[in-house]
Amino acid sequence: MIRGSLIFGLLSATTLAQGFPSAPQLVYRGVVVAGSLGNAAPMRLTLWKSANGTQAADQLRGANVLSQNVTIEPGGRFEVPLHDSCIDAIRNNGDVWSQLEINTTPVGPRSPLKAVPFAVEAERTTRHTVRRDGGTISVGGVFCGLAGPTTGIITAAGGLSGYRAAKVMCEAVQGCTRTAHMCTTDEVIRTTALGVVLPESGLYARGAMALHGSTAWANDCNGYTDSVNSVASVWSPVGFAGNSDCSTMQKILCCD
Repeated sequence: MIRGSLIFGLLSATTLAQGFPSAPQLVYRGVVVAGSLGNAAPMRLTLWKSANGTQAADQLRGANVLSQNVTIEPGGRFEVPLHDSCIDAIRNNGDVWSQLEINTTPVGPRSPLKAVPFAVEAERTTRHTVRRDGGTISVGGVFCGLAGPTTGIITAAGGLSGYRAAKVMCEAVQGCTRTAHMCTTDEVIRTTALGVVLPESGLYARGAMALHGSTAWANDCNGYTDSVNSVASVWSPVGFAGNSDCSTMQKILCCD
């Protein structure tokens, strides 16, 4: 199974320090959440005017998308860069759908394009990120989307689990980027303070132990690796914290 999204204007930490690039870049970012593609796979992304059209006229003209051997990173993450002509094709069409192909075989149904304009991303150039062991995470973010659902045992490709697995899932959520992660306490509070109403309740990372009743510890389902012996941290759309059973299927709140 593949999760992915089409994103505009993604900037590295180096680019942010040096200023804005002259033009936005368009890439498809995804994550393998089930099965395996090995270390690389031939991929191709096509853009369409509708969810089901199959004729040549239904495909966006000017979108020069080439098949390429894409590297699969640890955790199943991958990127498919698109040609600059795709940007103009998207700008000139109101409704755009993307179709990922692996080994010339379409993967799942087409997805409606939810791109993040470069101007929006550029407003966040003052944010801080932390990089280590090939990964990058934003610090002091706000809600960007929902991943899952999952029980208190969060897993991802590559044998990942817990908070690390949650980050990989959040990276593939439309509206989030590769610095996305499970929201922390300060981030859900910040999101609420900014007036953002969450679409539904979801899991977040509280971390600290707190006695819940008399039989279980509320420590994020033992770091989201246990569906039995702990309690999950949940933030509601109304804007306050709560707990739930780790065996309950729930979405993950992602921040960036």
